[in-house]
Amino acid sequence: HSTTKIIRLTAVIDPLPATHLPHGLARPDILASFPALGAHGNYAFVGELALPPNLAAPILLKIFAELDDGQKSLVFARRFVPKFAGTVEEMTPMVPAWTFTRAVWELFRAANRHSLSGRGIFQNAPALWAAYRSMPIYRSKMNHAPRDTAPALRLNESPSPDPAGKLSRKDDYRAGTVGGLPTCIEIDPADDMCVPDASHYFQVGREALALVQGAARLAGVGPITAILDLPSGYGRIARWLRTAYPGAQLTVSDTQQAAVTFCVERLGTAGVLATVDGSHWKLLPGPFDIIWCGSLLTHFDADEWVNHLHRFSERLAPNGVLVFTAHGLPALDKMQSGEKDHGLPSKEICRLCAAATREGFGYAAYVDTPRYGISIAQPGWIRALIARETNLRVLEIRVAAWGQHQDVVVCQRRDAPGKR
Repeated sequence: HSTTKIIRLTAVIDPLPATHLPHGLARPDILASFPALGAHGNYAFVGELALPPNLAAPILLKIFAELDDGQKSLVFARRFVPKFAGTVEEMTPMVPAWTFTRAVWELFRAANRHSLSGRGIFQNAPALWAAYRSMPIYRSKMNHAPRDTAPALRLNESPSPDPAGKLSRKDDYRAGTVGGLPTCIEIDPADDMCVPDASHYFQVGREALALVQGAARLAGVGPITAILDLPSGYGRIARWLRTAYPGAQLTVSDTQQAAVTFCVERLGTAGVLATVDGSHWKLLPGPFDIIWCGSLLTHFDADEWVNHLHRFSERLAPNGVLVFTAHGLPALDKMQSGEKDHGLPSKEICRLCAAATREGFGYAAYVDTPRYGISIAQPGWIRALIARETNLRVLEIRVAAWGQHQDVVVCQRRDAPGKR
């Protein structure tokens, strides 16, 4: 706090008891970066929260600050899905240099917003990074071996139906144990999804494959002969679908002609150029046993949600499955906390978040693309919309299942055989 001393931080996770975070550690690095805070005696708050393994996810963590003037304020709130590890070696690797650099930049921006000098942040960044890497738990992301406690995904094989009507293991949705790389590892230089690095690019792709295979197993789909990836981009997901289902007819569609061409030539898919007026829908072959739609409805208003869900339903095989992603509560938390703004001005973010909180859905368009922006959709709103407006039924909504950020929705046609 720039004017008042913080005397205590309290962390709260319902239904666990509140935990005080001890303070009083010396932080010369903070003093060097923020000389204006030199009058404050304490700069570090540390503590440990013991989470039981059976705690329902996502977890909402709230941190309250008590000031020396008697005020108590909520300073942090975030939902997250915990990853439990049996040993230190099983723990998730700490952030790479790129993420650390972005964090430094955000600190600099925050300092400017509070009229604090940010020069010391950049001056001390190399020393901070060196100290960070010297921590015993630090491991490079590339050297982190995935845990082998969950069943590995079986490539080149259609998922078998689930006779019980639901998955018996949530691990079927995880991609943590998928080994190797897709058949095609070439990444087009124009592919803007390859950020920040190729390892993340491939990880997100195989996460999507895990979600698709789990959804197909949940819905009892099989055999799988036709798949649609829309929007496909340059094949971040399609390359994994091609590897897992080499005998299926894989169709990609995107508004970028170069991206469609890359998938056709490098991945051996069928390709349809998507258009703003929707004329591409009649060119999509179908029906499809699997339709994957990642990061599309996240950019549309409610009317376009209904339009696209109708289109998907029309092209879904009688026993097929639709898997699409949405910005849910985790994304809402990140926008409210200022971690992500998605390129929107603060006024539009406030309006979007208010609508999403009040009504379950919020949308804000970009200035130069009125029909394209950012949407937030809570699970309850999604279920109600699909039940009211479409011939689909929701089988499952997985919170923050893709990239620990986007919710994943699994749907099937109401008239699917044996699914009354």
